[in-house]
Amino acid sequence: MPKPIAFILKHERKLLLAAILLYIAVFSGICLWKYGIFAYDGLDLAIYNQVFWNTAHGRLFEMSIHPHSYLGDHAELLLLPLSLIYALLPNPRTLLVLQTIALAAAAYPIWLIAKRATSNLSPKCQTLIPLLMALLWLLNPLVHNINLFEFHLLPFALIPLLFAYLAYEDGKKTRFILLALLSMLVREDVALVIAGFGILAAFERKSWWWRLAPIATGAAWFASAMTLVSHFAPDGAYKFAAYYSWLGATPTEMVANAALHPLSVLTHIVSVGNLEMLIGFGLPLLFLPYLAPRFLVLAAGPLLQILMGAPGGSAVVLETHYSTLFLPALFVAAIAGLDSVHGGRQKAGGRKFLSSRFPLPASRAHSTLFLLLMASVYGAFVLGPLPHAAARIVSGEDAVAARTAAEIISEVPPDASVTASYRLLPHLSSRERIYSNHYIFLGVNQFGSAPYRTPDDIEYVAFDAEDLGTYRTQFMATAWAKPHYEGGRARLAAVAGEEVARVGSFVLYESGKAGEPPSVFDYGGGQRGSGEDINDIDFGFADGSVLNGMRFDEEASLLELDWTLGRENNDTKVVRVTLKKDGEVIYESASPLINDLHQPVEPGSEYIQKISIPFSAMDLPPGRYVFGVMLSEHEAVHVLDGIRSTMEYFTESHEIGGIDEIGYIEL
Repeated sequence: MPKPIAFILKHERKLLLAAILLYIAVFSGICLWKYGIFAYDGLDLAIYNQVFWNTAHGRLFEMSIHPHSYLGDHAELLLLPLSLIYALLPNPRTLLVLQTIALAAAAYPIWLIAKRATSNLSPKCQTLIPLLMALLWLLNPLVHNINLFEFHLLPFALIPLLFAYLAYEDGKKTRFILLALLSMLVREDVALVIAGFGILAAFERKSWWWRLAPIATGAAWFASAMTLVSHFAPDGAYKFAAYYSWLGATPTEMVANAALHPLSVLTHIVSVGNLEMLIGFGLPLLFLPYLAPRFLVLAAGPLLQILMGAPGGSAVVLETHYSTLFLPALFVAAIAGLDSVHGGRQKAGGRKFLSSRFPLPASRAHSTLFLLLMASVYGAFVLGPLPHAAARIVSGEDAVAARTAAEIISEVPPDASVTASYRLLPHLSSRERIYSNHYIFLGVNQFGSAPYRTPDDIEYVAFDAEDLGTYRTQFMATAWAKPHYEGGRARLAAVAGEEVARVGSFVLYESGKAGEPPSVFDYGGGQRGSGEDINDIDFGFADGSVLNGMRFDEEASLLELDWTLGRENNDTKVVRVTLKKDGEVIYESASPLINDLHQPVEPGSEYIQKISIPFSAMDLPPGRYVFGVMLSEHEAVHVLDGIRSTMEYFTESHEIGGIDEIGYIEL
């Protein structure tokens, strides 16, 4: 026997443990790096951290980002015991590491499932195939995407669900029910997977207990969880039902309309996005799950959730936590799919996979296993975040923005009530009162279900000018938010008072809601900036905008550009400022043309754009640094970037004009 094979056979468990620990180390490091560069900007980490923080301090399930108890969003009762662990180190980083451990540890029950499936094969097969399946789990891009996209409790359902499958295989009824209950504590829709076991039992002609008990248990839990959520929801209903409102206003209407209008449902389901999603599910596992479709009934409930929702399936499902409940079915089916490739046959009333027909030493088996490994590696690089994360870590391109954000965060007192922008929320969420700027901007709650009442106790506004562009691309493309976009800047400006600090694109204001009215820059008499320090430029752009002057405050590291706004679409324009030394770009800042909450937005208005150049964060050597300014108009969509943060993707970019050398500074 070759020495590598002999070594693997001898140290099987140690190798499995080493692979799991390596995954935990690598992905914990990446998550902590992502947190350190302020790239968790999707709200979920901030929401969960505040709920955990409040729960650990005795305020069970309380949150303020959404103005109601978290139980009004989801029935995630496992949060209570997990909060005891969180209380040892109450920090968002703790949640990120716990999530990584939960995802990595699921490789162990995958190994056990494959171990059981190979029990009638040779000792070599019993070792190599289970280790391969565990490795494929740790290499799977869906697992990686779940790990890096925010924080959710759903990954904690994977281990009990996989062990429930083993109990199902072994016919252990009590163990199955206990594991089913534990998994359903994670979230209400886990009950759909549990109900799937009943359907699988019917396909496999198991006893009536196995056909009925999982369905009855899942249905009872789901109904109870919906009652709990509705009790705590502000309007007494499950708010995520909004995704299915295209079918009707009530569950009864939804079911009736789906039955009465099958063509509409079919048109909704048959889409490029759904096909893309199904390809993404199968690719990393060489499409083996689709060779054993009966096991995929375990994912029938979650699939129906996605397909019948208004957005439908798409690459977003593959890139986020929405794929979590598909993974147990995909891996169980992939293990069974190996048997199908090599001639295994289902017995009447059951199955016997992997069968003794699986000839691992044969070239056919070796090629299949090698191709399976290569498909997983390929999927990890093409569908996963690892290459993007590695490239950004090596480049260090996020360091300056991270340090400027940290400077703003340091100005906020630890116990103050604050409303914040997307990127800043997680870092400020370990407090009792934290709010999100985007709800104040819109003036309505999530899905536009009710007016959003701006809290009276806000003390600080932590603002990121980049959010203004994000709001436009995000809300103008969202049906429920689009009617509320107009007037958003004024609503947010009404809360922001005196400026406390400005670094990069970030500004910290004291609240102006309960105290003095917000300050407005007043330069009076046509004077721009500080008089003699202004460079008169009067550079006109094709859209009617005029850059009238520039002043750089070296002590404050603040560049002020004096504009007369153009004829239209000023909220789609982006100003890009470059700082060059010897012709090389040292620093680049892109921000909306109107990047201050208190400035006028009407065409023809005079506007002072303040851009902080964070010299303190760049460690620049002495020399002459030249400023350049470029004005562009962008149309963009809101998408996920390579490390599963949100970003604006510019679908169209029209260059309006610019000046390569507007001025310079000597350091």
